[in-house]
Amino acid sequence: MDSICVIGDGQDTFLWLDNCHPLGPLKDRFEGRLTGNLVRTFQLKVASIISNNSWMWPGRRNLVVKEIMDSIPISMNPHIEVKYSVIWTLNRKGTFSIQSAWQGFRKHHSEVLWWKSVWFKIHVPRWAIIQWIAAWGM
Repeated sequence: MDSICVIGDGQDTFLWLDNCHPLGPLKDRFEGRLTGNLVRTFQLKVASIISNNSWMWPGRRNLVVKEIMDSIPISMNPHIEVKYSVIWTLNRKGTFSIQSAWQGFRKHHSEVLWWKSVWFKIHVPRWAIIQWIAAWGM
């Protein structure tokens, strides 16, 4: 991974929606398994589960919460005296690149079989976009 999230005080970070956890956005990963008090609202901020620079997760016996807690590295402990930030680190070659930043932000999907029929060397952009929209069924 080419970036490190500094949670900070959690005031600017959505607990379930933001991509600040090593597992990715928690709503995407656990949506079907989240219940009751665990998800009062998806607009819940990370600050609501921080107390004295430590995590205070509700429902610690819940299997989802246990999985989330177990996958938090020690380097992700909250620091109430700082704001949320992303620190870009050097890639494997020892350099920073826009490509590595883009790979960190984008959602990864499996390759679709039809991409070569839409995006080929001499495609007409207008037609390619219409084909792309049709292929995705939008």
